[in-house]
Parts: sequence; structure tokens; C-alpha cells
Amino acid sequence: MAKEHSNSLKIRRLPYSRLLKAETADYSERVISIIEEHKPKSPFINQLFGLLLKKRGDINLLRLNYGVDTERLKVKKQKEKMLLIISMFKLKAKMLDDAIEESHLQVLTNAIKTHLCYLHKCKNDKVLNQKIAGFFDMVAKSEPLAAVIDKHGLIDEFDQVYNAHKKFNSIVKRRIELLSKRPKVSSRAISKDLLSRIDHLFQGVELAYIVSLEDDVDAATDSHEELALLIKTLNQLSEMYYKSAKLREQNNQRNAVKADNKNSDSVVP
Repeated sequence: MAKEHSNSLKIRRLPYSRLLKAETADYSERVISIIEEHKPKSPFINQLFGLLLKKRGDINLLRLNYGVDTERLKVKKQKEKMLLIISMFKLKAKMLDDAIEESHLQVLTNAIKTHLCYLHKCKNDKVLNQKIAGFFDMVAKSEPLAAVIDKHGLIDEFDQVYNAHKKFNSIVKRRIELLSKRPKVSSRAISKDLLSRIDHLFQGVELAYIVSLEDDVDAATDSHEELALLIKTLNQLSEMYYKSAKLREQNNQRNAVKADNKNSDSVVP
């Protein structure tokens, strides 16, 4: 950082494209907290600070978007549980198939092969849901199939699969509802606007510092020492987020190189 009495004292700027949405929200809030804590008197700062404060609702929007991701994790967890329950149902059916004459269970075996095999290879949850729903539809329409499940003591396992599938759909539905309620404004546009306002605010702080070097200090103005401390504090904050973004980019690059090398090694000449 430049010396405190230099008129070139600057605050590092952060490009919006390098920050995650949550980081932009946190960074904006911490900038606001620093300004509020220092209580600058300069109109250069306070007018621009007021423009940033007007966007506090947008900061909250950036945070709200992440609420949907928690639902996605719930979907993933329930999907894994549902597939495990289906595997247990299939295993018990297979054990019966080995113990009982095959012709008695053929209708069940066919239904499982048609609808409950290779579920992990489904290209998306919609296809997965359709396959499982197809199995229940077949049971509902086929009396022989329903009779086999009941006769050979598979009704409890069948109910477990049914309930797991029902819960899975319930969680998926909730996530879709939350997605539909998300703001239509691009989070990227919100981030860009917030960091633009912060940039203007920093310009105001830097300008106030330059003016403080020329003016006589009185009770109605900020001293250059006070403004230099404010600039130093804001710079420390910006440096922290800049380094965090830089480390993430370097880590992503290393992972990308590893993935490329792994793919290259797996190619058969």
C-alpha cells in the first residue's frame, strides 16, 4: 500500500466476475459495516454510501437464491435413499426367484426388468421418476403382478418403495415451487451493480482523502489520518476477497488439468 500521506492512496477493486454470489453479498455487507463503523463526514462518501444502502434488498436476494440449493441437496439425499430401498426390494425378489419355481415369479421379474433396472443410468430425475411410476402403474393394472407381490410377502418392501418415491416427488415439487418464486432479475446483474456502486463509493473515499490533504481539518471534516485508516481497512477487506477468489481459480485450474490428464490416460491408443 502507498504511504498514508500520498495523494495516490487507492483501494483495490474486485471484478464482479471473480466473486461467487454469496461472496458478493458478504463483501457488500462488510463494506457497509466498515463505513458505518468509521462514520465519515465527507459528502463525497455519504452521498455515494446512500446509493449503496438502497441496494441492501438486492444483497438479500443474492443470499435467498442459495436457499434453493439446500432443497437440491434434500432431493439428492432422498433419491439415494429411494434407490437403496428399491435395491433391497429387487434383492428380496431375486432371492425368491432363486428359491421358487421361476414361472411363478416371471410376471414380477419382467416388471422389475422393465421399470426398476439400471435406474442409476437415467439421464435425469424426470426419466427416473417415469420409470418408477411405470412400475406402480403396472402393479395397479395387473392383478397377477399384484397377487405375486402379496402372496410372496413383498408387500412391506413394496410399500417402502412406494413411500420413498412419494417423498421424493414431494421434495422435488417443493424445490420447483421455490425455483418459481426466485427473482427474475439475474444474480449476475445484481452482483455487477453492487460492485459498481462500491467502486463509486471507493472513488468518493479516495477523493475525500485527497481533499483532506489540502483543507484545514475542523469538526465538520474528516482528517486525512481518519480517511487513510478507512482506506487501509477497506483495502484489507478487498485484498482478502481478492486472494480468496485467486486461490479458488488456481484450484479450479489444477483440478481441470488433473481431469484432462486422467482423461488422456484413459484413452486407448
